[in-house]
This record gives sequence, structure tokens and C-alpha cells, in this order.
Amino acid sequence: MRAKKEPPDKGGWNILHTWWMAADVMHPAVHFGVSGAGPGAWFGWPEIPQLEKLITDFVRAADQPRRKQLAEEIQKIALDEVAYVPGASGFLPTAFRKNVTGILKFIAPLV
Repeated sequence: MRAKKEPPDKGGWNILHTWWMAADVMHPAVHFGVSGAGPGAWFGWPEIPQLEKLITDFVRAADQPRRKQLAEEIQKIALDEVAYVPGASGFLPTAFRKNVTGILKFIAPLV
């Protein structure tokens, strides 16, 4: 149903609940929610050319201060234009027995 672009009264949709792991959205180049690529964007298909330009600039930026500035601009435009609406955040608690060693601490599960 989420891929149907018709209005809700014609079988389309008007909201999509989902979640990502931190590694899935750790910067603008991989965050589905901040895409403004129209038909190539995440469901909702926001068409925001300025956002796409900033994401391209972010990928091409060579220094961290510039990337930080671009990331802030991207976030502002994505939220102002409502490319997506962040809902909540959470964490996945993990516990290990005392005799388990060599655990890699990482931002997302390693398979």
C-alpha cells in the first residue's frame, strides 16, 4: 500500500511508520528520509531540488567543518519541507554473561 500514490480515499496511503538503526541514517548521503529526489526518494516522494544539491555538496565536501555546516542545512530544509517527520528514538538493550569476552562495541549489530 505504501507505494500507491493515490489519495487515501482511492486506496493510497497518508502515513508510513518505520524505523532505522543509527548506522542506516548516520549521515545525509544514506538517510532515506532526507532525500528530495522526487520519484527516486523514499515513500512520499518529496521533490526538493535544494535538498538534493546540499546532499551532493555534503558528499563532495573535503573538510569536516564544511560537512557539519551542510548537514545542519540539510536537516533544517528536510524538517522545514517535511521530507520526513522524526518520531522518537530508542535503544536496543543488550546483556551478556560475565564469561563472554571479545564483544565488539559498535553502532549497529554486526552479522
